Formats: sequence, C-alpha cells, structure tokens
Amino acid sequence: MKKLDIVLRDWKPAHACALRTRNGKLHFADTSDRDWHLMRAFNTELKGKVVTLNISVEASIGCSSDLYVNGAGGIDIAQINMTGKVLKMAGALGVRAELQDNSLTATIRFLSADSFVTIGTARRTAVYPGTGEDQLIFSEIELIVEEASTGCPPLTFVDVGAAGGVQEELVPFRQSLNMIFVEPQHEAAEALRANNYCDFSSVTVVEAALFSSNEDRELYLTRFPQCSSLLRPNTELLESYAVAPCFDIKSTTVVSCSRYETLWQNGSAPKPDVIKADVQGVEYEVLQGFGPLLDECLAIEVEAHLYEIYIGQHLLADIVEMLSARGLFLRRLQPQMSFDGDLVEVNAFFTRHKESTMSEATVSKLEMVNKMWGLTYSSGGAHMVNKYG
Repeated sequence: MKKLDIVLRDWKPAHACALRTRNGKLHFADTSDRDWHLMRAFNTELKGKVVTLNISVEASIGCSSDLYVNGAGGIDIAQINMTGKVLKMAGALGVRAELQDNSLTATIRFLSADSFVTIGTARRTAVYPGTGEDQLIFSEIELIVEEASTGCPPLTFVDVGAAGGVQEELVPFRQSLNMIFVEPQHEAAEALRANNYCDFSSVTVVEAALFSSNEDRELYLTRFPQCSSLLRPNTELLESYAVAPCFDIKSTTVVSCSRYETLWQNGSAPKPDVIKADVQGVEYEVLQGFGPLLDECLAIEVEAHLYEIYIGQHLLADIVEMLSARGLFLRRLQPQMSFDGDLVEVNAFFTRHKESTMSEATVSKLEMVNKMWGLTYSSGGAHMVNKYG
C-alpha cells in the first residue's frame, strides 16, 4: 500500500463547481447549471489500482447535497448523505461513513480505471441543477493505492467490434483477462496487434466479421467509420438529429461473415465467459451466431437501440427476450446520449443469476464481472415482503 502525495490544493474543478482554500480547508461550491458538479486530482499511479479514499468533510451552511464519488463512464462509485447514511455504493468495493461533531468521516474503496479521482456532490441523481452556493468543506482527502488482486481464474472476454481498444473499466482487471478482440477491418486489427497489452493474461486478435450465418454480405461504409453497418442507415429517422451526417453512406463493399460458433468449432476462437458487442445494429444477429455458447456465457454487454436507426434492425426488447431465454437477464442500462437528448441508444448489461449449482470458479468469475461493471444485488423485494407480509 502507498499513500499518494496529493494535498487539498491539488484538486481542480472538473464540472460545474468552484473551489477555494481557506484556513487550510477546501471549500466546494456547485453552480446553478444542471450538470455534474465535480472536482478532480490526477496521479498516474491511480490507474489500475485499488484506491482507498479517506475523506474528512463537513456541510456548509447552505448545503443541500450529498458527498459523491464518480467513476469512469458515469458510474456512481459512492454517494453519502451528510448525516452519514450511505445512499449508493454501486461501483465501490466498500464504503464506511460516520458523523461526529458535524464532521463526516468516510472511507471508500474502489478499483480505478483512470489516472484521476473524481469527487463532488449529488442529490437524487449526480446530474442536478445546483444553487451556486458552498456545499462541502473538506479538511482532508487522503488517497492510498494498492495492487488489484482478484483471486479469480482468467476470464475470457470476447470484444466484438474492438477497433476502439480496451475499455477503461477493464484495466483494473487486466491481469485476470484473456482478451479476444474480434475486428473485421484489417487496418484496425493490425493496430490492435501493434498495441502493447502485455499486462493482460493474454490477448488474441481474430480478424473476422460476425453475423448469424456464414455468408457474404454488403457492408455500408459511412462518413463516420464507426457508424458503418451491415444494415442500411435509416435516413428518415436520422434526418431529425444533428448526428445524421455521420451516417451518410460513402461506399459499399462485400465482407465475408461468420458465425462465432463456427470460429469456435474450427479452433479459431475460444469459448467466451463474457461478450461485448458493438456492431451498429446487428448485435442481435451477432449474438445469434454464438449459438449454444450463449448457454454457458456468464455476462454480455451490448449496444442496443430503442428506435430503428438502421433499417430492419432488432431493438432492445428483442435482445432482452432472446437473452432471457438463455438465462441472461438485464442488469443495467447506460444511456449513450448521441441523439440530441432523446434516449435512442444504450449500452445494456446482462448477467446470469448466481446459483448454488455453480462451481466456485464460476461464482468467482461472476463476482468479478459484477465488480467490473459496477453491478449490485438489491434485496428490496425481500424487505417489502418482510414489512407487509
């Protein structure tokens, strides 16, 4: 374990906040904007480590918000009311809080995917219209880091449409991940091979286009390459959004598609524990191509749509129906706000339920996925039954 040399004056505004130091304490004010209200401190030693945050803080006279710790991708690591009540700890490994003489002492442990830590305020949600007044007064923020150790067998993570590289939330778990990058474009596949992923348990690049069948299909190449798809963009729907030009078709080409099950059968790809699919409208078909391998898969992250931005695509409800039939259930939705504030596109997270018949290794892998994605189990239903009979 190592204490980082980060002091109060090292914290800087990140979103809609104002900071000032007075009498050795850091005063945090939100703004009147409807936004995140956050500050950050940077240190390269934070990335990929287990971080322990020890915070001493008190409420300002005009305080109307809670202490909040934010993680990569908008994850709520922890939210603590200034009375000492822990409201959220979705992305945390552990949270303790105690109020004494109007001063809150909090300890938050979490896995950091970034080279910075983000702290601020929240109300019912992390994005809220502020007051422009002082909210919190910090007397100490201590950061301690240690190496992440999962004690879990390596997890085979199949990333379909992997041109963007490794997701931030995977970095803390890299030593326990066998990464399988599936990427159809040769240049992008070569770039993945050229990257240095030596910290991962293993890395394999599979140069293939996945679909529900083994056949040649037309690929629509768009102005913004990440919008290219095996389906034609739905210009009638898209034309009302500012992002529409990204979907303009520049040319087409023919690609040879494969079922993932076929790649597995011929030894070109392994059996997956976790699947991530971001393939612009054909996620349903790609998952179909895994066939019976889905019955043994523990978790899936998939980009999905609530409206048909590609002609003939399956929507989120179709994916939920297919995966629930395979024993995989929707756990979280993460909005991708690319459509002028409309909820059109989401990342959807599915996992299998923990069962008594699972092996110890399988349970360890499932728990690792829950930590990686910031998923928690709620006993709210049991509380209602106990309360009302």
